[in-house]
Amino acid sequence: MTETISTTEAAKLLDVCNRSYIARLLRQGKLEGEKIDTPRGAVWRVYLESVEAYASDRPPVGKPTKKDSDE
Repeated sequence: MTETISTTEAAKLLDVCNRSYIARLLRQGKLEGEKIDTPRGAVWRVYLESVEAYASDRPPVGKPTKKDSDE
């Protein structure tokens, strides 16, 4: 069985601002997970392997430094 984590945990692992960004990545298919029905409504559970793969493949965050643009 694939280990799942919450959107809050995924946001912390990816060092992003909030869990709604993680939900957007899930809807766009950039992360994999599943929606679970709970008494309080549906919640996303994110596959840990998907988060790890996304973290290793994503481009650097932020704008290029002057050193990068001079080359």
